[in-house]
Amino acid sequence: MPDLTPRLGIKKPLGTENVTRAAQNENYDIIDTNAAKKTDLDDHTAATTGIHGATSAATPNAIMQRDANGRAKVAAPVAADDIARKAEVDAVATVANAALPASSYTAADVLSKIKTVDGAGSGLDADTVRGYVPVNKAGDTITGDFTVNGAIRTRNGLDLIFIGDDAVIEDFDTANSIRIKGRQNPTIADIYLGTSNNRVWHTGMLRTTNGYLEVLIGGVWKRVGGTLKVQRGQATIPAASNTFNVTISSIADLTKAYIIISHTGFDSGIRATLTSATNLELYRNQTSGIDTLVTWQVIEHVN
Repeated sequence: MPDLTPRLGIKKPLGTENVTRAAQNENYDIIDTNAAKKTDLDDHTAATTGIHGATSAATPNAIMQRDANGRAKVAAPVAADDIARKAEVDAVATVANAALPASSYTAADVLSKIKTVDGAGSGLDADTVRGYVPVNKAGDTITGDFTVNGAIRTRNGLDLIFIGDDAVIEDFDTANSIRIKGRQNPTIADIYLGTSNNRVWHTGMLRTTNGYLEVLIGGVWKRVGGTLKVQRGQATIPAASNTFNVTISSIADLTKAYIIISHTGFDSGIRATLTSATNLELYRNQTSGIDTLVTWQVIEHVN
């Protein structure tokens, strides 16, 4: 007699038994009877009520499910971390409203009660700031100097910021401009950076000459910055030659020009020289059966 599988009871023939078509078909019938169809799974997935005993009622040991109105019920809370129901929330609101009725504490009511204790010496004095009437609207005027920690003030109709005892930042007569000047001597001003007192500006350190900016360094006026003029190209030193000359645009000052080269092909001491203001000579130490392609740049500092 065959063994049976524990879940579906499918027959497993013993080693001494003959397997018949009827026995095999019987196993198929058992599987077909117990197997779920795709439609069964789809119906289960689409179901919105009664799944695994789910309910919107306060039923012990059941899955909670919202009803058609999106609500669900729970039992009255006992532990501190139980879910509070509307009934519990309403009870708290009732107690709170009885202690502090909302109808008696509108914004006007609160303001009215504050005004009963407002005034000088009340500790509130809402019409002043630390006992002073604030200047907070157009038309308010402060007579005399207005000082914040002795650093910022307006005087004689000019907008001024006093920096300690030594410097002043003020509104300048030119539109969108400010001026920095010394307090002891308003004709000069120095600017320093860092605790090492690195001076980055001193009155009279800059000027322009012929449209170029110059800075005074060690008593000598030196031009700031400059312009780079770059010429570039490629040239080939023929296989049978050591040199090749390239005509370039005239260079105003050979002492302010330098050359950058790179090359491919035969490599034997490749170098370049400006032999004149308009000639770049490419050179290699010896001839060869191979050409040398040189890529060159002549960079000139002008102005």
